[in-house]
Amino acid sequence: MYRIQDSTPASAGGPYCLSLTNPDVTNPDLYGSGFRVSKTIVEKCSASTMQKWNAPPYITEQARLKDLKEE
Repeated sequence: MYRIQDSTPASAGGPYCLSLTNPDVTNPDLYGSGFRVSKTIVEKCSASTMQKWNAPPYITEQARLKDLKEE
């Protein structure tokens, strides 16, 4: 699992990560078509599983790849 993160420095409020809207909140922000289809958003990076990619969201054990960047 990994995060897609921008290069905004912490001094400017970053970094920001690619994330999804949460379908389980009251009045979720979802696409109108399909069943519970989350929108892709960018938000402040956190430990949220909504920011984890390429793995089932319930996997939170130690990652094999870590601190990789592409610029």
